[in-house]
Amino acid sequence: MSHMPNYVKLTINRFKGSITEKVASHYLKKEGFRCEKFVNFTHLIWSIRYEQKKTKELSKLFLKHAHEKMKENKRFWKRNLEEYSSKSPPKGWKDPRRRTWAEVRKGQIEMAHNQMKAEDRNYKENIEFERVWGTHFEHIIDYLEKLKEVEYMPDFVAQKGDKVFIVEVKSKTKGKVAKLGEHQKKGLLKAYDYGFTPMLLVIPIKTEIDVGEPYCLNLLTIRKTATS
Repeated sequence: MSHMPNYVKLTINRFKGSITEKVASHYLKKEGFRCEKFVNFTHLIWSIRYEQKKTKELSKLFLKHAHEKMKENKRFWKRNLEEYSSKSPPKGWKDPRRRTWAEVRKGQIEMAHNQMKAEDRNYKENIEFERVWGTHFEHIIDYLEKLKEVEYMPDFVAQKGDKVFIVEVKSKTKGKVAKLGEHQKKGLLKAYDYGFTPMLLVIPIKTEIDVGEPYCLNLLTIRKTATS
């Protein structure tokens, strides 16, 4: 082909973005940073974000919400266990996939037990998350409000020692670092206002792809080759 199609370029760019983030996460952890994807971090503190002005005890509030969520989810799965506790199906029960009640019951009970164990694990992970990041909740929430103004979301938030870093990851291909947009610059520089240190992490990456002209094979030829 005389030039690479746009849909191929987009696919390659998405591939680069995914690879650079994975390499960045591995590098940061290897260098002794505690790091979280920024979008995951904001999702975890979403429950306390809008209650910031009501209380400054955000760490306690985070753990309270995490505990309540765990209890609510476990109640759901306990009700699921009760629903499938009987060895006989409810009157008129019929499975659209034509499974027996015993098969469905076994699968539902197993899933419920696994989900309740998962809720316990998630709660322990939330406790550890609060231990590492709890003292920074207030400033990160304030910073998030500022980021909404510049329409920007960093790639990672990282911590090492007593410092918190706001991390933007860029790939470097053919000697050129991917462009840093104005909204990204503004968002990164705003990190200083909240006691954070902006970090631009560059990942050199080399990708080569040669897209040839598509052509069709005769299906009869394929069949003869396969049977010979």
